[in-house]
Amino acid sequence: MSSVSIDADAAGIATITINRPHKRNACDLQTWSELAEAFVEAAVSKHVRAVILTGGGGHFCAGNDISATAAMSADPDFMAQRAATVERCFRNLRALRVPAIAAIQGACVGGGCTLASYCDFRVADTTARIGITVASQSLGYPTAHLVRLISTIGLAAARRWIYGAGLFDVQSAARDGFIDCVTQGAAMDEALRMAQPMLDKAPLSIAVSRAQFDAIANQELAMSLDEIDMLMNKAGASKDREEAIAAFLEKRKPRFSGY
Repeated sequence: MSSVSIDADAAGIATITINRPHKRNACDLQTWSELAEAFVEAAVSKHVRAVILTGGGGHFCAGNDISATAAMSADPDFMAQRAATVERCFRNLRALRVPAIAAIQGACVGGGCTLASYCDFRVADTTARIGITVASQSLGYPTAHLVRLISTIGLAAARRWIYGAGLFDVQSAARDGFIDCVTQGAAMDEALRMAQPMLDKAPLSIAVSRAQFDAIANQELAMSLDEIDMLMNKAGASKDREEAIAAFLEKRKPRFSGY
């Protein structure tokens, strides 16, 4: 049975939902793999203009399914496969070239917090509890993820989050800069509202910007310049660029196709 679903609406919003409510949406190997494939499915679709990542059953994601991993921890082949699958999941999330919004409720812990950090925006309701608990588990937080966390909340707050291994309520996480929008209603409803202004903008332009922001956030700008230049040249030579100029001259709203 699938533990991840992806649904795209007529407006071009793809909602990716983790569905393991009995585990507070903690991810086992299958779930990490299905998430990785869902990000690819969203990335290759010409129809998708934004992605919302969320969880079912009142929680976003409680991170790694520790019980599932512990049962196989003595199997080096399984652990290598798991590590490669988790890495692929985050690589595919980073490779999205449309805006990604995390709609957070309940547990957003460990790997779930990391998933949210790789999204462009994070919307949370008042039930959200957010944190990274590696210091309570005798684990190290992967360096690439720590770089991303620091780019989001700053070095001082990241130290406090990592060393203390606590869970923060939504207001505390917002003060630290992790949460972009706190809603008294449903996080999913607010995420849908947040996505609306982005849907009719030039997709090729958004792709350039997301590649730039991602590279800067991960301190990989130098190694990403070739891809960014390619995306920028593609946008500048596109039919959408011609449409933007025509719309400006004709004093009308442009209609972008992504080509």
